[in-house]
Amino acid sequence: MRVKGIQGLRVVDASVMPIVPSGNTNIPTIMVAEKASDIIKESMPCASHKFPNNYDVPDFTDIYNPYEY
Repeated sequence: MRVKGIQGLRVVDASVMPIVPSGNTNIPTIMVAEKASDIIKESMPCASHKFPNNYDVPDFTDIYNPYEY
């Protein structure tokens, strides 16, 4: 999954499957990617100290409302 020579870059694709599924490869590839993302998240240090729980997210609905015509 790691790319040699580029720190922090990971690539996940269907080439890790030893046997190609007989049907659509979309769902098995998504499953592989989900598992890979879990592995990557577990290997990374926790960054929760950078963003407190009460992080103030701006509300942009007063600027742009896509439902108004």
